[in-house]
Amino acid sequence: MKAQGTRVVRCATMRCIDCDFDLERISEPRCPECGRAFDRHDAGTFIGPLYTRFSRWLAQAPGWPMFVLAATGAILLLDAGFGPGVSIGRELIAVLVCIGFGQLFFIRLIACLFIRTVLPALRSPAGAMVLLRWLAPPAIVGLAFLLGWLDVPRAVAFALDRGVLEAFAQGAPVQPDAWRPIRTWSGAVQRGAVWDGVVVWALDPHARLERRLEFDDGPAELSEGWQRAWNRRMTGETVVEGTVDVRLERLAVFPIAGTALHESQAKAWAYAPNAPDEFVLGMALFIRYRGDWFVSRGWILPLEDRP
Repeated sequence: MKAQGTRVVRCATMRCIDCDFDLERISEPRCPECGRAFDRHDAGTFIGPLYTRFSRWLAQAPGWPMFVLAATGAILLLDAGFGPGVSIGRELIAVLVCIGFGQLFFIRLIACLFIRTVLPALRSPAGAMVLLRWLAPPAIVGLAFLLGWLDVPRAVAFALDRGVLEAFAQGAPVQPDAWRPIRTWSGAVQRGAVWDGVVVWALDPHARLERRLEFDDGPAELSEGWQRAWNRRMTGETVVEGTVDVRLERLAVFPIAGTALHESQAKAWAYAPNAPDEFVLGMALFIRYRGDWFVSRGWILPLEDRP
């Protein structure tokens, strides 16, 4: 007889607490499946016949479904940061999956602790393998959060993209209407441009304006001095105290598809030798990322609309 559902019926008299292995015919005092020791004369070291299949399952450590859910959440989190900006849609899906994982993991943990408290035969301490199976799923998700916070996915994507993009950036000029889409690790560059002699504007390095305070993956957060200059420039004023026009010998802009709410907008990599550390093209603010490469803050409007 075996347990059916949650109804208690007679089954094998001895099963392993950790892995539910049938110990009835095992001569050695140790489970051959997971290595947990047991004593035939101590009912607290194995699961007896009065425990249902469901209670035995609750008492065990998480299995492969929990690991798959944790790995899925981790992959989605890393994918959301794999580019010059965070994709709001992909980030939302990743967060929802991780929240679902957290809720299921917490419920599973509480249920396991409860069943081990209620059933005397399950009160023995868990082994190292069981603790590892409990710790590994949240550690996987936590590691993905940490890597995203440290900007590792973006750095990896940029390292993989740089070789492809640099060949275009250092090649012949290309106007936006002549651009041919290319594929990179960050995502598709469905539109782009490579210009010579483009005029951008930046803060005058000799002016005593307050410098940049903080920038995130959303709209730029500017210092008060930056904000005043930005507002006046956006209204069409060409001469603003504390700002200068800079002519770039080469500017290549590569907006990455999927990094904004609308296809007409995106965040971008840009290549600009000898450019200031921060400059503005149209309404897009660029900040130096690596060497002559820049990353945008805010969204890139259609390149055809640049002034």
